[in-house]
Amino acid sequence: RPATQAAKPLAAAPQGSGAWVRCTHIGSLPRGTKDTKLEDIISAQVDSGVDWINDGEWTRENYISDILSRLAGIGGMVQTSGGCMCEMPCAADMHDVPRFAQRYTGGNGLITLNPKRVATADVACTRAVSYTGQGSLWNSLQPFLDAIGDRDRSTCFWSVPSPGTMAVFCENRYYRSHAEFTAALAQALRPEYEAIAATGLALQVDGPDLAMGRHTRHADLSDEGFLEVLRNNVDAINAAL
Repeated sequence: RPATQAAKPLAAAPQGSGAWVRCTHIGSLPRGTKDTKLEDIISAQVDSGVDWINDGEWTRENYISDILSRLAGIGGMVQTSGGCMCEMPCAADMHDVPRFAQRYTGGNGLITLNPKRVATADVACTRAVSYTGQGSLWNSLQPFLDAIGDRDRSTCFWSVPSPGTMAVFCENRYYRSHAEFTAALAQALRPEYEAIAATGLALQVDGPDLAMGRHTRHADLSDEGFLEVLRNNVDAINAAL
């Protein structure tokens, strides 16, 4: 029988206790104003009870274009118009809702949302991929390390794209297969992963390709074909780590 009155809410378990469910967030937080400080972003997360915090990715336009600045063999920064090397993958389901898709000017970050106004970017792979050095990494990472101060770094994280995620957004025009492309990306990304982990931060490897790749870059594949892509992408993650 349904209860005749609402049960009293249970008191929250003390943070850090065995009953406390530790939580975090995906990584990218809403942008603030030019007056918002990194310390404010950190405090907002702590005050909300978030256990693993980050910088909200405020210091990067997006984590794909950021890491591309340290990779040779792949084109430059993401653009949405003019003089670019390849089309950004289109979300296949947007073809089914053309009137809704017309609301978008073309690109939304790294994918095309309006099939009639395809977003383009200078992000095609045209030669062997290699890591060029950590120089610009510290431009975004060091301010976060400074802002967290004495906080336990293992409770702070830094997000990076997986090799397969890079392969979703960066068109392969050099390697003979997707497997070769992701394997090369894994070796190129490994030094970046190692440098971040060496700071004591938790390394968050984002793999949206394991789902969104199905209706974007690999929309034309059969289910078995996409499963093979997933196997390659998981192998690449393991190799990079």
